[in-house]
Amino acid sequence: SGTVNVPSGLPKPKASWFTDDALDVEHHGIHVFASEFLGMLPIIWAFLVEVIIPENGIPDHVRCFELMYKIVGIIQLGPETAMTYMDMLDDMIAEHHVLWKRLYKSHGCTPKWHHLFHLTGDARKIGKMLSCFVTERKHKDTKQAAYWVFRNIEKTVTTSLVHRQSERMIEAESLFLPARLERPKPSTQVKNATYAFHAVLPCGHLRAGDVIYLDGIGIAKTKHFWQVADDMIVAVDRFDMIDTTTYSLNSPTAEFYPVEWIVAAVSWYQRKPGQFKVVLPVVATL
Repeated sequence: SGTVNVPSGLPKPKASWFTDDALDVEHHGIHVFASEFLGMLPIIWAFLVEVIIPENGIPDHVRCFELMYKIVGIIQLGPETAMTYMDMLDDMIAEHHVLWKRLYKSHGCTPKWHHLFHLTGDARKIGKMLSCFVTERKHKDTKQAAYWVFRNIEKTVTTSLVHRQSERMIEAESLFLPARLERPKPSTQVKNATYAFHAVLPCGHLRAGDVIYLDGIGIAKTKHFWQVADDMIVAVDRFDMIDTTTYSLNSPTAEFYPVEWIVAAVSWYQRKPGQFKVVLPVVATL
């Protein structure tokens, strides 16, 4: 896992994720946090693509994992984009269930399907694909505020959070904007422009150095994010494509693109000198 680079929004890969203790082979379970599980998925899929699929090995097991990987990928598209794939998601969930039951039921693996079966129905009823990670992320802010508090924790932490949010509002930051720069700085070169090395976008949190997939363009590495009036753009180094998933590290081209063109941050790994391969976002493979 150390050779696969994942987006900054995911935990850094650890070899301990794939030990017997973490995977709990005896009880057919897995002991990792949800964010770590999301980081494991592209790594395992890259292994299957590079090693297992070329050998035509265990095709049913590969297909079962591919379906789970794509189901999660569609859910991660966001509250509105994911809604365009509800019919496809229905078919994937049904096929995955049939495969799982045939392949793993005899091993004592019993998944909890109840919520998954109602997932698309609930999304259609609400009109959006909601995610608990939005509220889960606030736990980090609360823990940071409580770190050095030893008495009157409820009042002190609440006051601290209110002060921090007030400061963000004064600095024109808002948790309710679809896209925003984190800690923007005024530009000395472009009038009335600000820039930052971290941005919160519809596709998630991105930082300078993340490798991204641009719709209709290909693969690039982010350098910084700019905002001029209501327009937000990203400065990147764009890589030349060798094949669908392989790109050249030699002589990238410096370019600017609207942030709306960013589909997702991607995991990548070096395959040969001067080349690297990417794990394409699920939406690019549908």
